[in-house]
Amino acid sequence: MVEFAIVAPVFFFTIFAMIDGGFLLYSINAVDQATTVGSNAIAGLGKVSTADTTALARMAASPGLETTSLINVTRVDIEEIVTNATGDGFSTNSDGTPTIQTDCGGACVNVYLIGAGGAVTSSTVPWPPSDRNVYNGQSSFVGLKVYYSYKFLTGVAGTANLTTTKTFRLEPQNAPGT
Repeated sequence: MVEFAIVAPVFFFTIFAMIDGGFLLYSINAVDQATTVGSNAIAGLGKVSTADTTALARMAASPGLETTSLINVTRVDIEEIVTNATGDGFSTNSDGTPTIQTDCGGACVNVYLIGAGGAVTSSTVPWPPSDRNVYNGQSSFVGLKVYYSYKFLTGVAGTANLTTTKTFRLEPQNAPGT
C-alpha cells in the first residue's frame, strides 16, 4: 500500500499531463487550420470590401474552433508586410519577424477584437481592403495573426496565451496598367 501511495501521484500526474498535452496540440492545430482558412479567404478576395469580415466569419465557422471550448480567440490582426527590394518576398526584422508597413498614418495593421461567440466587438482598420495591391507580380504581402488563450483542462497550469501567424501574398486579380 505504501508503494501505491508513492507511485500514484506521479502516475496520475503523467496521465493528466498527457491528456492536457493532447488537448493543447489539438487546440493549436484547430487555430492554425482556422488561420489558414482566413488567409485563403483574404488572398482570394483581395480588394473586395468585405475581405476581412468574410475571412473572420470563415475562421469562426472553422470546424476546429467550433468543437473545443478550451480556447478563446481574443484578437485577430491583418497586417500589411513590407515587400523586399527584389519584390519576390517580404522584409524581415533582425529577430526574423516580418516588417510591418507604416505608411497608413502608423502601422498598417487592422485590429479586430473578438468577443463571446466569435463576434467582432471592435475594429481598427487603417489598411482597408480597397488599398491592397492585387496586380500580378506586385501583390501585397499580408500577415494574419490570431491571439488566443488556452485553458488547461486540469486547471493546474491556468491558461497559456498563444499566437498563430500566417504570411502570404494576395492572389493577383489585375494585370499592371488595367
